[in-house]
Amino acid sequence: MSSIPEDVYLQILIRVPVKTTFVCKCVCKNWLGLISSPQFIKVHLDFNIQMNNYNIILHDFDGLSKSCPLQSRYASLSEAAWMNEFQDGLVKMDYSFECAATTEFKILPEPPRENIKDTENLYMIDFCAIYALAHDDKIDDYKLVKLVNMIEGRDTLVSIYTLGSNSWKCTQPPCKFNFQRGSGEIISGALHWLVKTATNTKAIVPFDIANERFEELQPPQELLGRKELFDSIGEWAESLCLLVNADNSQFDVWVMQEYVVQESWSKCYSITLRFLVDNSSFRLMWPIKNGKILLAYHANLILYDPKRETCQHLRKLVSKVEYYVESLVSLNSSTYVGR
Repeated sequence: MSSIPEDVYLQILIRVPVKTTFVCKCVCKNWLGLISSPQFIKVHLDFNIQMNNYNIILHDFDGLSKSCPLQSRYASLSEAAWMNEFQDGLVKMDYSFECAATTEFKILPEPPRENIKDTENLYMIDFCAIYALAHDDKIDDYKLVKLVNMIEGRDTLVSIYTLGSNSWKCTQPPCKFNFQRGSGEIISGALHWLVKTATNTKAIVPFDIANERFEELQPPQELLGRKELFDSIGEWAESLCLLVNADNSQFDVWVMQEYVVQESWSKCYSITLRFLVDNSSFRLMWPIKNGKILLAYHANLILYDPKRETCQHLRKLVSKVEYYVESLVSLNSSTYVGR
């Protein structure tokens, strides 16, 4: 391998799937050291994200079609191992972290709880919890945010787990609000949720990962008096987007072109879906390079063509659908599923 310049085989290796890199590690000590280095792991991950090399996860689903864009053993997991959140190839299970590609896992310590002795209340708190996993670029570590909405008059409970220190801490949002079900969208170093405030209006609330504080982000000026129409938020070409219910069958996609600048909101698309019975489970997944948009609706995968206003039902699923990118990110636990 000495005759091949290092920068040449580096460009080759970053294009290799995660499982194939295991074989590449056995070629020579040089490749073993290179592929195991934090620098290579980051470059490999960044390349896969840039190339949009995502895998789709189907929850509680058997009998997969060959045409289904799926490369994961998670397809047949039961509800007992419910997946809450993906980030950089890491998945948060009920009681552990796991790297989807390498199967390395780490058991999570018990999160802090309110002083509640009633078992039923504890169950409800865990059942209603919302999880979000994100990378803190400031300390180069992963953080898991656990949100528990107000139950029986209690304030929203927010717990933050840091992977490197293997510890939890608690904080509180600046005011009372209920988080809508969803993992939170990561844009510009912050997690974003659509929430309902104490006055029953909707708001976009970012959580700064590095500084661990909540803020409020202003919606489009044109929609300030129509917040009840906000349906969901998502990511659109690395920008924050807002899905607005225009008339129950038409949804407008607003994109914030410049982060935190209210004037930069722009309506990019209108999506017409005449078959919708309700919009409670409608979610924008991601735009595809050919101009089409991948949607999830009541456990269905739908490919929408905004030019023709047509829908192609890709797959009828049984339960939840998520997507992730494979990575070599390590949990530094040295424990693996099945080993």
